[in-house]
Amino acid sequence: MNDVGKSPSFIDAKLFTDTRGWLKKLEISAGALPNFTVAEILVSRSTKGVIRGFHYQTGSSAGPKVVWCISGRILDVCFEVKDPPQSLQDLHSVMLDADSAPLVLPSGFGHGFECLSEECIVVYLLSRRYQPHEDEVVHYSSFGRWWSVDDPIVSTRDSSASRFGV
Repeated sequence: MNDVGKSPSFIDAKLFTDTRGWLKKLEISAGALPNFTVAEILVSRSTKGVIRGFHYQTGSSAGPKVVWCISGRILDVCFEVKDPPQSLQDLHSVMLDADSAPLVLPSGFGHGFECLSEECIVVYLLSRRYQPHEDEVVHYSSFGRWWSVDDPIVSTRDSSASRFGV
């Protein structure tokens, strides 16, 4: 079971430091993620000017996920989708970096991000296994001007996606 709230939230992360550096512990089973089970872990590396998304999952792969920027800095923008997506219910944006708490996205939310630093690494904890045929994409410019880059680096799939509600 994956009990998660109805809007994006953050996971408490405890930071331990000593002369060697630091260790960060995520409290997965408490707070924002009671009963969350990790089914798959994905890691992405991007460079400055890259926009990934907007993506969301449907069918058996729809479920809550955690977005954790472990290196660099990103602007993450997320939104609630309906099936089929027809209207924007809520839009959230947040800057994430290695010092930020991981972001929890409930089932039914899509998201995308822009890499703001020279390089960023983002870890995704998925509660359901990724199924490519259940991954939907919405054009990155669907919600107006969120991004700082004029000529973003995007995948062919992301650049050819339909705009939200179209």
